[in-house]
Amino acid sequence: QTVWEAADYETALQSAEARLLGAKASLELAKANHARNEEVVKENLIPQTEADLSAANLKQAEADVQSADAQVARAKRDLERTHILAPFDGRVRQRLVGLGQLVGAGIPLGSIFAVDYAEVRLPISSRELPFVDLPSLLEDPPVSVVLHDALDMYSGKTWQARIIRTEGALNEDSLELFAIARVDDPFARLSGDTPLRIGQPVTAVIQGRVLKDVYALPRVAVHELDQINLVNAVDLTLFRKTIEKLWSDEEHIVVQDASIENGAWLATTHLVYAPDGTKVEIIPDMNDTTMSVAEPNENEKAGTDTQKNSSNSDGKS
Repeated sequence: QTVWEAADYETALQSAEARLLGAKASLELAKANHARNEEVVKENLIPQTEADLSAANLKQAEADVQSADAQVARAKRDLERTHILAPFDGRVRQRLVGLGQLVGAGIPLGSIFAVDYAEVRLPISSRELPFVDLPSLLEDPPVSVVLHDALDMYSGKTWQARIIRTEGALNEDSLELFAIARVDDPFARLSGDTPLRIGQPVTAVIQGRVLKDVYALPRVAVHELDQINLVNAVDLTLFRKTIEKLWSDEEHIVVQDASIENGAWLATTHLVYAPDGTKVEIIPDMNDTTMSVAEPNENEKAGTDTQKNSSNSDGKS
């Protein structure tokens, strides 16, 4: 709460109320005068012009009352504004004036933030947008999201939030769309949990869409030019295939390719020389590593024995 010197505003209110009383008295006098002239003009004791003049004076008196009443209302508002209250419960973030300092209309006094809820801006990249359903209209249901402490990743601190809306335009520099997540009771006044401080960095986990009929390939198995090495399970021959990435994270690359048969064998070791048609010999598992030898087929002039890891790529989901 901020209090201004109210003496001048109290005096202005008293003056406005006095002018209103005077205007009302003049209005009553104008009404009586006009009523009298209306009766006298019927008897042709005064000219019609005097009756018309009294009618005009009556309208002017009514307008004066309305003007005086508006001045009283304005004086009351000015007096009320000598006590400045925040529009919501919150905490002071920045104070720009001090005790006894002179300020005028339009001068910022400081900034505050709410304590009943907080909003977090979450950047969603253009690559991620097709895989998440975000609310864009007011009637759209919110999306649940979990916020993690980015200052101490091992603390296990989390806050439950809801994405309630998105900003209307992409960021011009990063081409990211910012989603606005709302955290209720961020200072844990009611729950007693760990408070979420204003300005604290967080990371977010958002539930995305479920991808169907896709393969999650280990990143180590994807080589240059987005190629993978597959093994024909029937004749044990190697062949390369170019994939199109649908999604990727730190450990996997997700692809959607109907030509990859479920249960195919995927080579996970980088092969220096392994042309299509190279025969593969499966070696028994040793030390949790499946070893196989790549041999050139009959149509190749030369070849090099290469050790490779092989795994069964039944990761279709």
